[in-house]
Amino acid sequence: KYPQLFNTATFLSGFLSVSSQEFMLADIIAENDPNGNGAPYTFDPNAGLFSYMAFSMAGAITPNLDNDPPVDFPIDQNGDMVQAVWDQWLAISPDERISAVRDDFEDLDIYFNVGTADEFGFYPGNDAFALALDNRGIEYTYELFPGQTHLLTEERMIAAIEFINQSFLDATQEPAY
Repeated sequence: KYPQLFNTATFLSGFLSVSSQEFMLADIIAENDPNGNGAPYTFDPNAGLFSYMAFSMAGAITPNLDNDPPVDFPIDQNGDMVQAVWDQWLAISPDERISAVRDDFEDLDIYFNVGTADEFGFYPGNDAFALALDNRGIEYTYELFPGQTHLLTEERMIAAIEFINQSFLDATQEPAY
């Protein structure tokens, strides 16, 4: 939002694509149907990790104080996507928004990494973000850590810090005239 103030964006196992997270639907339903009774479902943010993550995202993306819990949830009681709500989620997805960014973001140094065994499924979202950047012609650094999970290891954190450090150094260099 403020490219004149920032020169680096760094994501470590980031949630970079809402559309690639549809896989969570089955996990959310399973968490909210422990006895396997099927629909109708009553979704509970405390039912499990995926439900908690989905309700946290809903609180940020589609809050609705008239509901209990106070969100518009993207899944209805039958387990189907609520398209109007899902469209709002897609509208803020980094991989979708990158096509609408202003040209001044093209000078932003972008770094992201993810483990290929990420248990939250963020790996495909990072790939989708890379593709969106490629389609826009925006340069970036994307590192995969084979076999690693979502856990941020020392190796991954050092790689990100080194990238940020180099970006800051590059930004402070005087132009050669």
